[in-house]
Amino acid sequence: MRKLALLLSCIGLFVTLPAHAELFGLMNGRSADITNAPGRSIEAGAAFGDFFDADYTHFGIRYNYKTRPQLMFFGNLGLTEIGSEDGLSFGIGAFYQLHGILSNQDVAVKGVINRADGDSDDVTGISVEGLVSGRQGFGANGNIGWYGNIGLHRFSGGGESETEIGIGGGVIFPASNGEFFAGIDLIEDIIFGGGYRYYLQ
Repeated sequence: MRKLALLLSCIGLFVTLPAHAELFGLMNGRSADITNAPGRSIEAGAAFGDFFDADYTHFGIRYNYKTRPQLMFFGNLGLTEIGSEDGLSFGIGAFYQLHGILSNQDVAVKGVINRADGDSDDVTGISVEGLVSGRQGFGANGNIGWYGNIGLHRFSGGGESETEIGIGGGVIFPASNGEFFAGIDLIEDIIFGGGYRYYLQ
């Protein structure tokens, strides 16, 4: 694997422009109902799209750990590729469910910081989002869930920084021991992604 220095040089050319939500991380891919989420789960997934004239690809895993009924922490680890450059990325964050906001939907807030480190520089993405999901699903059995997200995303690297608004959403498909998810994020460019969440308990 090439050193991250080349990746960081490439990203440094783009951080002054709008960018993909939660750079170096997976799609939200979940219900805002943290209270009924399992205590521990692990996800694997990918995201694909464009990063201003360069192909963007991220393969990652996310470990989720619930410390309170309404609070879940998570950690990210993945491989991000922009154009011909690639490198390891990592991050930490949390979801917190808010009660009594909407009568027919669940609402949560999310904060996350993701980073790619190099020998001489680093790139950091910080996101704060609101997440809403329906209490009633759709489909033949009403078991396909949906979610939407909106938030602020700040990217720093190469001596530059930029803050942008992003929107997105997706669907959640239940499985016997977990759930599949697929989503889309938009901040100027579109990123598609998906994955599988496995319930550890």
